Amino acid sequence: MTMWRALRRGGSRFAAVAMAVAMLVGCGDDLPESAAHVNGQPIPTSDVVALRDWYLNKSESSDSQQPAAGKEEVMRVALSFQIQATLVRQLANKMRVQVSLDDVKAFRQAASGGGANGVLGADSAMASHLGALSRAMARELFPDVDVSERKIDQAYRAQLKSAGAPWRARTDIALFRGKGAAKKFRAAIGDGEDFVSVAQKHDAIEADEVTVTSRSRLHPDVIRTIGAMGRAGEIAGPIHVKDYWVAVRLRDRTELSQREVAAIRSKLAEALSEEERYSRFQRWLDDQLRRADVEVDEEFGRWNKKSLAVV
Repeated sequence: MTMWRALRRGGSRFAAVAMAVAMLVGCGDDLPESAAHVNGQPIPTSDVVALRDWYLNKSESSDSQQPAAGKEEVMRVALSFQIQATLVRQLANKMRVQVSLDDVKAFRQAASGGGANGVLGADSAMASHLGALSRAMARELFPDVDVSERKIDQAYRAQLKSAGAPWRARTDIALFRGKGAAKKFRAAIGDGEDFVSVAQKHDAIEADEVTVTSRSRLHPDVIRTIGAMGRAGEIAGPIHVKDYWVAVRLRDRTELSQREVAAIRSKLAEALSEEERYSRFQRWLDDQLRRADVEVDEEFGRWNKKSLAVV
């Protein structure tokens, strides 16, 4: 799961936290060798500390106006993720579910909206592998997930209301943690300059070319903004989406034929089915977490089976 999921309408807790594991750096602190055990398997404290330090360093360098989380709080969140990730691997082994490099690549492309490279960092392959494993397990557990025509119609009408006439657009999209960084990027990018490269130089946490349609399952404000853009090369934003700021450049846009609209409706049904499958998987995973034997070292807190987190 990548940060591109932030642009979507929804997203699971596991997917939201999974993006952070892609950038583990550093280590330290006089702490026990193992932070926790999941069904007897140890979780190295070094992994948890590394994830905590990455987040704290990123927060210090960010111009976000969001209040910074405390060191202990970040440590608990990092350990909570590691517990979930460890259990996912254990369950995959038990189910004999494996994923290939092509599976991992396909997951990254799907999660990014069809072309982004996923989370930028030292170990993005690790996060993508966990996401691909989760998707493969979900398909194994819930192979047939039907979505009602009524739900498809509702989603279809909602997208039409947000975006107007059906269209397809090639865009460049950059995601920033803070509004200030997004504004500095807007001031720096000039006509003809490489959008992605300039965005990365201005601390974009994700940037890539993305093909979007008026029916894409992205945040309504992003769809609305792209739908209102009419000139190739036009840049819009920053758009506030959840905890992030988004800048968009339009490459080109075309109106869709009725045949293409019908095809998009079919893809929308597939996307809704996949969302429902993952929701079922998340409920199943939560149940497995409650059943698992999780022991957390007292230096880090305790495992709460109700919230499924270290507290």
